[in-house]
Amino acid sequence: MSFAVLPAVQAASQTAETGYELGMLAGGGLTGLAFLVSLLIAKPVGAEVRH
Repeated sequence: MSFAVLPAVQAASQTAETGYELGMLAGGGLTGLAFLVSLLIAKPVGAEVRH
């Protein structure tokens, strides 16, 4: 998902100089969020979960 959104965010941020830093922060935030979600999802099927 982040690979589809990040280029769009960068392209939109380059059109306005004031939004460039905001666009980079948004892209970095989306990438970090996708990474954290991938860590939560990528569990072995037979893994034991202890509470």
